[in-house]
Amino acid sequence: MLKGRGTLIMNVMDVFNSRKDRYISEGPGFYTVGDSQRVLRQINLTLKYRIRQSKQASEADVFGE
Repeated sequence: MLKGRGTLIMNVMDVFNSRKDRYISEGPGFYTVGDSQRVLRQINLTLKYRIRQSKQASEADVFGE
């Protein structure tokens, strides 16, 4: 991508929107049970662009080639 200098990354958190929390609070004279869902499904799209280095050169540096 972008003449070997770019990388596109997509990250999805909680794909099925199933992350839920249950809480129980109790004390003298009360008892409470509840559910909450703080974070909804989230999708991040990131574009990385190397200004002075091609993708092949940066991968070679990482792998010690």
